[in-house]
Amino acid sequence: MRRLAKVLHDFADDASEALRLVKNMAGESTLAEWAGKSATVFKEEFSGPRARGARCGQR
Repeated sequence: MRRLAKVLHDFADDASEALRLVKNMAGESTLAEWAGKSATVFKEEFSGPRARGARCGQR
């Protein structure tokens, strides 16, 4: 139980640190550019007939 508690506590600390870093970047244009590029790649990967076939294992 203590081991699990430590793992979860460490995870929470890491998540908190990541959130702090993202919030610090919120004012930077780099974050906006990265988010835009990520959205574009996501749409390309998960839209259209190719993506539907890939989800069914038909790649």
